[in-house]
Amino acid sequence: MGDSDHWPQTRKALRNTEHRLVSLLDGETREQLVQTYLGIDIGVGFRRHSDKARYNSAVKLANFMSFGIPAVMSVETGYLEVGLHGTTCLFARDAGEMRLLVNRLVRDPVWRAEMGAAAFEAAGAYHIRNVAAQYRSFLEALVRS
Repeated sequence: MGDSDHWPQTRKALRNTEHRLVSLLDGETREQLVQTYLGIDIGVGFRRHSDKARYNSAVKLANFMSFGIPAVMSVETGYLEVGLHGTTCLFARDAGEMRLLVNRLVRDPVWRAEMGAAAFEAAGAYHIRNVAAQYRSFLEALVRS
């Protein structure tokens, strides 16, 4: 799964696999997006351009986690701050490793389920209620100072 900007890279990275690939569609409604996520067994976030790996946010991984979807992600700063390799997601350094890790998750449904459950649990920290509370505390502290 990936957005239209990175879909060709993801498709190329996972070529020669037997797995069905799903892409987010530009302009999907919120409900369509939710339905897309609900249909995913394993999330993939792959970007091969190392110059962009330092500037990403963790939104895609946080979304996968909030739906309890185990994911294989590029080694990127935002993802590294949110995910825990082997527990809530897996990190791949290149396309070959991406294929290897996706195939491993496909073949191990117990591990896939455990990782999905751990990801869902960990995603609670990034729920909008918690993020809003952190912003509120931050802004209140600014006003007091």
